[in-house]
Amino acid sequence: MGFAEALSYVEDRGPLLDLHLRHCRALLSHQDESGMWHQVIDDDSTYLEHSATTMIGYAFARGVQRGWLPAVEFGAALDRVWLGIEQRTSESGELEHVCVGTGPLSSLEAYVTREHTDTTDERGGAMALWFAAELASVQ
Repeated sequence: MGFAEALSYVEDRGPLLDLHLRHCRALLSHQDESGMWHQVIDDDSTYLEHSATTMIGYAFARGVQRGWLPAVEFGAALDRVWLGIEQRTSESGELEHVCVGTGPLSSLEAYVTREHTDTTDERGGAMALWFAAELASVQ
């Protein structure tokens, strides 16, 4: 998400855009069949995490909408993100598996065991809305 935001405001995108495309392709290779990403992106034993998924989805949607990411390559992934998020968001706004906010943690184990909420979550909800709004601009 940080790359997508930075690319939205810088004029010389060259080097940053190359890094963003490599990063997004790496993330794409770890997308779960549900459309979500895991709490630890490359560890399938960790839970499927709502806010990471919506932030990645936002970056993909912004990239496709602005022409930085190829729609052919990222379009189907965006559809899967939407389906995964939709299945993990209740009609009353409760979100499934949003990790609690913290700064950098000291070990991989700390990320693996990081707590999550399964209720309304302002931070997770904001990320979901940001993703939904960006996705709507693509379609």
